[in-house]
Amino acid sequence: MNPTLLFVAAALFDGALQAEHTTVVPEGEQPALRVTATDAAVVVSADCEAGGHSYKWIGQGLGPGDMAQFSWNRDPKVTHADCVVKARFANGLEKTESVAVDYGFAGALEVDSSTAKLELNRRVITVQASGSVTGGQLTAYDAEGNTLYKAGVNAKGGPGEVVVRWEGAIDKVARVALTLHGPGGAAELSLKP
Repeated sequence: MNPTLLFVAAALFDGALQAEHTTVVPEGEQPALRVTATDAAVVVSADCEAGGHSYKWIGQGLGPGDMAQFSWNRDPKVTHADCVVKARFANGLEKTESVAVDYGFAGALEVDSSTAKLELNRRVITVQASGSVTGGQLTAYDAEGNTLYKAGVNAKGGPGEVVVRWEGAIDKVARVALTLHGPGGAAELSLKP
């Protein structure tokens, strides 16, 4: 799995905008929130807080299908940003929504998928990590590849063994994708029961 292609997306303003970000930022790129207008012209602004720094973007006009990218400085110690997206629609209506952006950096944290162990009935994954792990995200898929659920996971530990526990139905789970985050970046793995 190419970690640069794992996106987290959310519909904003009743679907008028789509917001997305990569969970693992590729080498040489900055973390970013991308906002796409879905069906109407809109002026978009954003304010993001990341690592104690504020970033502001003022009034970028978007037509249907257009995308704006709001990026901030790359800092391997910072893996979370809180963003506020403001939209002003053609009819004059203004709306604001908050977006949490959690991400890591490619190559800085590694997990050993050959020794990873999935205990589906117990909802536990045990993995060896090359560095410190402070959290993560788990996505469960059915046999057809449909997403059953996504959940943030409380994963702490490393370097060395990291034990991840989660809650959620397991009766249709055919594959689990796990992204772990830490001060040094992020790592992904996919496991089947």
